[in-house]
Amino acid sequence: MAAQAQRALKVAQRLAGRIRPSVRPTVRTPTHTPRTRHDRSLVFAWTADPNGPLIFNTRVAWSAIKTVWTKEALGPPSMAQFPEAQKQFAKGLNTLRTLKFLDWTVEEAAKKALAGFNVVAFFTVGEMVGRRSIVGYKA
Repeated sequence: MAAQAQRALKVAQRLAGRIRPSVRPTVRTPTHTPRTRHDRSLVFAWTADPNGPLIFNTRVAWSAIKTVWTKEALGPPSMAQFPEAQKQFAKGLNTLRTLKFLDWTVEEAAKKALAGFNVVAFFTVGEMVGRRSIVGYKA
């Protein structure tokens, strides 16, 4: 287990330009009277330390995002791709309307169901992040 942690740390340091996180972040307690359960938690002053965990983790995440972005050739769609997307959307609606989806193989249906599940899952996680709560909105 320790060997895996050492390897993970070496990879993270290589990705982040060999910047190490500080061993102990600076901790300060809130100076005001806590009003919610979130105010009672300790506040980490990570932004003051240029080699702190926040900066380190941000650089590691940014490096991973850049790697995925370039290897997957991600990017916003061009204006020429919109008519093609509209045709595919119309084709999908036509498939539902004419019940052609009943002719799909189990493998095709599973792939399309998984893609649909991914869309719903990302939408749900985005809603949770936007609400900053798993259930309901805060009053």
